[in-house]
Order: sequence, then structure tokens, then C-alpha cells
Amino acid sequence: MKKALFIFIGASLAIIFFMGMLPSKKSSQKTASKPTASVSSQKEAVPKEIQITGTEYAFSPNTITINRGDKVILTLRNMGTMPHNLAIEDMQVVTKTIQNGQSDQIEFIASQSGSFVYYSGVGIDRTRGMEGNLEVK
Repeated sequence: MKKALFIFIGASLAIIFFMGMLPSKKSSQKTASKPTASVSSQKEAVPKEIQITGTEYAFSPNTITINRGDKVILTLRNMGTMPHNLAIEDMQVVTKTIQNGQSDQIEFIASQSGSFVYYSGVGIDRTRGMEGNLEVK
């Protein structure tokens, strides 16, 4: 009796498994469908990733160009010996102050066009030239 029950359960599971592997009629039919998103909204959905390296007393790159409306993921890597951060004052964006070998990541939307200075606000970093330019078109 137990043997017959195990065979029945095994056969049932095999049938269910193989039925799930077969393509459905719906997926095999070719039908015209409307696009779910426009090209511009797809572009906006993909974040622009920017890597910035900070050392004494410079950022690399020191000029970045993005488009208005871009979602930005900015990663600051401190390759210097002293602590640094990155601030874009006009956009109210600031990373944590990080030590040598550390990194910090921030996300923001470039909601306004223009030219914006980014700088390290730690100590006298900015007065020593640790700044760059963010162009938002």
C-alpha cells in the first residue's frame, strides 16, 4: 500500500513539474503589445553612477556633466591620507566625512540645471583647491 502511494505521489509531482516546463499558449502567441514605458522614462529609471576619488587636495574627475532629471548615485572614495567629504551645497547633497581607504555613497536627483561646485568641506580642503564642477544640462 505504501509503495503504491509513493509511486502515485512521485508520478503526480513529475506531471506537475513537466506541465510547468511547457510553454503556455499565451506566451507562444505573437501579439502586438503597447510599450510599457517611453524611451525617456526608461532613461530616467536607470541611475547614473559616478565614482569620484578624493586625495590631498583634489577630486578626480574634477568636472562631471549630467542631465537634468538624472537620478545620480555618487560614490566618493578617499585615497588620500587625511579625512575628506564631498558637498554640493546648492543641491543640499553631502557625503559623510570618510578616512583613507573608505567610501561613501549618496543618491540624489539632479532637479535643476546649471553649474554647481562640489568641494570637500573638511578643514581647509576647499581653500587648498579640493573642489570640482558639476554641469547639469
